[in-house]
Amino acid sequence: MWEAYDIRDEKCLWGALGFTGGIAGNQAAPCGALPGAVVALGFHHYCDLKQREESKKHRLAIRADALFKSFVGRFGAISCRELVGLDFTIPTEYQKFQAGAWKEKCNRFVEFVIRKLYELEAVRSGSKA
Repeated sequence: MWEAYDIRDEKCLWGALGFTGGIAGNQAAPCGALPGAVVALGFHHYCDLKQREESKKHRLAIRADALFKSFVGRFGAISCRELVGLDFTIPTEYQKFQAGAWKEKCNRFVEFVIRKLYELEAVRSGSKA
């Protein structure tokens, strides 16, 4: 969403890097793609809070209920450990993850979330995804 929403401030990218491996490596937490998407939505729908009605509309757009529901519908869970199927507290399993398991697993979750964000934005704007 970095490119789609034209968010070019590297501080934003670095701020979201803590979402890898769950949140801050806590695998009981949601897959980092989900909170990352919510942060991207927040940047995309930024509005001055002094504009009460406009900001209310934008706050509602940031709610990601449909995204989370569709993610669970597709993958059956949101926690990193359940999704990846590896326990990072076990050194050999973490090594498997770092050796490339993340490519086949995590990339699917990120790609799904990005597609869903495009779909949600298309619905909000009244266009087709």
